[in-house]
Amino acid sequence: GRGGLPREAGAPPDGARLRARLLGGLLTREWAVYGGVLIAIPVVMLFVSGFGPLLGGEPRELVPASWVANLQAGGALGGVLAVFVKEMSTPAGLLLMVSGIVAFGYLLAQTFRLERAARERMYVVLILTFFSLTFWAFFEQAGTSLNNFTDRNVDRVAEERVIVQADVGGVLRLQPTQEQLGHYNGERLFTLDALSALRAAQQDPDFEIDWQVVESNVGMGVAPRRAETPASVFQSLNPVYILLFGLAFTALWGFLGARGREPPTPYKFALGLLQLGLGFGAFWYGALLSDERGMVALVWLAVGYLLHTTGELCLSPVGLSMVTKLAPARLVSTVMGAWFLATAFSQFVAAIIAQFTDVTDAGAGGQTVPPPIETVHVYGGVFGGVCVMAVVAALVCLALSPLLTRWMHGEKDAAASAEPA
Repeated sequence: GRGGLPREAGAPPDGARLRARLLGGLLTREWAVYGGVLIAIPVVMLFVSGFGPLLGGEPRELVPASWVANLQAGGALGGVLAVFVKEMSTPAGLLLMVSGIVAFGYLLAQTFRLERAARERMYVVLILTFFSLTFWAFFEQAGTSLNNFTDRNVDRVAEERVIVQADVGGVLRLQPTQEQLGHYNGERLFTLDALSALRAAQQDPDFEIDWQVVESNVGMGVAPRRAETPASVFQSLNPVYILLFGLAFTALWGFLGARGREPPTPYKFALGLLQLGLGFGAFWYGALLSDERGMVALVWLAVGYLLHTTGELCLSPVGLSMVTKLAPARLVSTVMGAWFLATAFSQFVAAIIAQFTDVTDAGAGGQTVPPPIETVHVYGGVFGGVCVMAVVAALVCLALSPLLTRWMHGEKDAAASAEPA
């Protein structure tokens, strides 16, 4: 009944040190890589919006030609290759990269042959496709890093009481839960691996263990039986929020549309990205305010998922609608295929981002999960960086929105096809 790791020399990081590590997360080596992504995404969008008019022979340029060339060479090649060169060597990465280059190369070639109005509408489609890719690459952390964060660092237990000074030196019978993570059972540190091993070895879900109470246990929660909510349950927050707010958003857009004040599609994309970024900001801030064990209050998880859902409700419903309205009739099927290809690529990028939240240590007994105090800064740092990137992408999208709205040339009439010039 005493699983865990032996006590190591030295005290675990205190709250001040933990906050310093979180606040300094953007300076770590991981964020040097994230910086490449942050540079690369706007550059790719700049390529779509700026390179087309240059080849199309328009009298005005969106940006100076030298800027386009320099940013393409330095940002797109350096930033993208720095992040993806290893992952693209995998079969899935190579397949996505090759098919993406072929598909979007073909669409760009077809776009340059269209008349001006149709060509500018296609610029909108391609640019918003990259913003959609960015959104889903971050949003899909829900099934990977966010779920692990919930499992390891979000307090999901309704405690019955806490250990007091009078309990020190005695032995309690208790059902081990997340409340014991990061505490010492006698001389052994109780970790998630120890808890998982105990649960795997027991057939009775109401099993209890002997817990030798030490001084550092004062304040530790003791939960009643079956009081810990599984982390997987919180995957339902997003669909629950959609059920609660989906009709409200539909009514809101209808209300604004009837009065001619509904935001155009590019603005909705910017709103979606902004709320997504703020959701990750909630996770980061929750990690910053974690307790002395590194556990985060459940409210921050609920707030973060809420913001992700409202962002999804701004962006997701208008995506395919935008494609069918803006793409020429003869290219609609191809553009829709490219849209879904970009979505597939976003899942691939999401997997790469999730790798930065790896917190396992290779010990003598194999891979182990450290105590929450040692993992919260990892998740908090990654989520803080994603927050920054999503907000920056939202600001870029917002800055481009007036131009993109003009290029749409009236979205309701945009479905009419145009023949090649």
